[in-house]
Amino acid sequence: MKQFSALLATLVACLLFSLPSGAQGKHEINLYMSGACSEYLSLNTPRDYTMDLYGLYETQVRYIQSGPGLTLEYNYALLNWLVLGGQFNYHRVIWDQYSRVGGNRANYTNTKNKVALLPQAKFRIPGMRHFRLYAKVAVGMMLNIGHYYTQDPVVFAWDVVPIGCEWGGQRVYGTAELAYGSVIKGGRIGIGFRF
Repeated sequence: MKQFSALLATLVACLLFSLPSGAQGKHEINLYMSGACSEYLSLNTPRDYTMDLYGLYETQVRYIQSGPGLTLEYNYALLNWLVLGGQFNYHRVIWDQYSRVGGNRANYTNTKNKVALLPQAKFRIPGMRHFRLYAKVAVGMMLNIGHYYTQDPVVFAWDVVPIGCEWGGQRVYGTAELAYGSVIKGGRIGIGFRF
């Protein structure tokens, strides 16, 4: 929570004291913070095996915690409306394995680090100078580092942002987006630098 408060305070400071507007640069660096990762949100529902004998002996997985995700991206403005680049995502997930026969006690608890590398295309929507809308799509790979139960260490990853916005100055700006995909389901908020 302290990280989120510090990021929010930085965003507000950048908006109040943004650098004077000059010519818009071609390079962008954005740093985002997001909520729980997609795997945590989609797989944190235990399967009900009450009527299945097989399920009594099948190992179950229960996600305990997923910290905030961090995204760092670099973009280059090829055209006024088309920006190409890439993003690096990091999430940490804590989970345990248990069996129903053992009284739902955890056999062990483990941590998994998820790192995603995705090339992306960002499409800017023409608009006002201090408030800009965009959409983006990214496709790449995700590395599962640490102990994993049934997943491969390298998996296909994708991320779609149907709507995102930038506000503030032309060089330092705040940014927020709604995201859906195998990396993030929910939203991101962050700060960007253009040069």
